[in-house]
Amino acid sequence: MEKFEHPISAQRPLPRSGSRGGAEEEAGDIHGLIAIEDYSSAAFPRRIRRCLLLCGLCAAVLLFLGVVAIILSFTVFLVHDPTLSMNAVYVHRLGISGDGTPLRPLSSNATMVADISVRNRNAGALRFGESLTKFTLEGKDVGSWMSPGARVPARETVKMNVTGSVAADRVVLPDSAAVLVRAGILRVTSRTAVVGRVDVLGMFKRNVGVSMVCTLSLSAASRTATFAGGRDCVTDLK
Repeated sequence: MEKFEHPISAQRPLPRSGSRGGAEEEAGDIHGLIAIEDYSSAAFPRRIRRCLLLCGLCAAVLLFLGVVAIILSFTVFLVHDPTLSMNAVYVHRLGISGDGTPLRPLSSNATMVADISVRNRNAGALRFGESLTKFTLEGKDVGSWMSPGARVPARETVKMNVTGSVAADRVVLPDSAAVLVRAGILRVTSRTAVVGRVDVLGMFKRNVGVSMVCTLSLSAASRTATFAGGRDCVTDLK
C-alpha cells in the first residue's frame, strides 16, 4: 500500500539550521550602520565647533599681536629727534680793537673750543654726517666750523669738541652792543645743526634733524665764555 503525502506539506521547505542566527546577524548589521550614521552625524558638528574654535583662537592671537605692534610703534619704537646741548665753550685767544661805533669799528678775532653733546633718545642707532656750527655777530657771519659725523648708539650720548676761529673786521654795532664791547665783552650767537637717520630694528627708519642756537658772551679779560640768559640753549626740530 502506497504512502499518502499531503501536497502542501510536500511543498513546505524544511527549516534550515542557523536561519535564526542569520536574521540576528542582519539585524546587527543594520544596527551597526545606524550607529555609524548617528556617530557621523554627531561628530560633524563637533568638527565644525573645533574648526571655529581654532579659527577664533588664531584671530585672537593675530589681533593681540597687532595691538602690541601698534603700541610698540607709538612708544618704544617711536622715532624721536635727537637733542643737542652746549656743555661749555673755552676761549683760547680773544683780541678786540675798536668799540663798534662808526668812528671806531670793531675788529676782533678769537679761537674757541665748543663742547657739544648729541643725545639719541631712540631704541635704534643714530647716524649723522658732518655738522655745521655758525657764529654771527649782530646778524653778520663771523665764523663757521665743521665737525665730523658720528654714530650714536641707542639711548646714549656722544660728545663732540668743535674747534674754530671767530673773526670780525670793521663791524659797526648798535649802541647796546658797543657798550658791552667797551667793557671787554663780545656777544656772539652760535647755531649748530645736526641731520641724521635713525634705524630701529630695520623696520622703523626716519631722517631726523635738530638745530641749536646759543648766545655767548666772550670776555677778553678772563678769556672765558658764558651763556647769556642761562645755560640752556634754544633747540628747534628740522
